[in-house]
Amino acid sequence: MKSGLLLVVLAVAILIVLVIQDFLPPLSGFKNAQILLVPVVFTYGALALPFPGMLALAVFAGLITDLSIIQIVHDKVEIQLGSSIVIYAILGSIIQGVRTAFLKGAWWLHPPLSALCTLLLLTLQYLMIMFRRQSIVFNEAVLWKILVPTVIAFLISPLFEALFVFIERILPNPHRSSRGY
Repeated sequence: MKSGLLLVVLAVAILIVLVIQDFLPPLSGFKNAQILLVPVVFTYGALALPFPGMLALAVFAGLITDLSIIQIVHDKVEIQLGSSIVIYAILGSIIQGVRTAFLKGAWWLHPPLSALCTLLLLTLQYLMIMFRRQSIVFNEAVLWKILVPTVIAFLISPLFEALFVFIERILPNPHRSSRGY
């Protein structure tokens, strides 16, 4: 019961942070890098939800992400609809490997895993675009647009975790988890 409620809360949170991240201006001092919040919320979900819930969240987060960044250039879609679903599902499956430690109180797992999720998501999306364009361009601007959101995800993930832990505590739960915070 609690996982279903948490899944709904995280899905709503993904919608909210997607709107927020779309209204945040690019960071002009960092080659117009964007702040990405969806991977941070998804990473928390991958750590807190059981495997079926994580897969449902991966489908939702991936679909919403793909729909928000769809771009057509010369009658070609650069990032195929569904590709982020696959990326989130793979990343979530890997993150599930440390879920037990997270549930036992290893809160420190969320920041590095959020950074890793953001880094891999952006890198794989960039590679897909380069594959579609049939050219590889790697310069300082690309590096900034991948690394800055990664560092920001690492830095802001404890705030999101604190918020979601608070929300989890107020959700009805017949058997409290053994998390120590």
